[in-house]
Amino acid sequence: MLFPRTVLGFFGLSFLVFGLWALFAPTGMAKLIHFDLVNAIARTEFRAFYGGVEIALAVLLLAPLFRSEWIGPALVLLAVSSAAIALSRITGIVLDGAGGGFIYAALVWEISAAALAAWAWRGL
Repeated sequence: MLFPRTVLGFFGLSFLVFGLWALFAPTGMAKLIHFDLVNAIARTEFRAFYGGVEIALAVLLLAPLFRSEWIGPALVLLAVSSAAIALSRITGIVLDGAGGGFIYAALVWEISAAALAAWAWRGL
């Protein structure tokens, strides 16, 4: 159970850090991904979605560290959500020609999360 817990802990903490960053310093995070948060409405929406969803994922990925019976479902959540984000990012690259350092680094991160979660889940 060490490997599944390590995967969940690592990615759960990662989502927590990025979620808190988006919630409390949205402009700084937005610049990293080339978003222009030009008004309060844009900042609030960024905080809500990028902050809120990432914090929610963090909670769902970290909770199984205290409830063993949730490890399997949390690994499935991580694998499916990361794969969906990666596939959506690939679609954007193909349709928009968008690329660059951040886009490719995020894609590697997402594919790694999906693969590690699937591998950990298979070993349960």
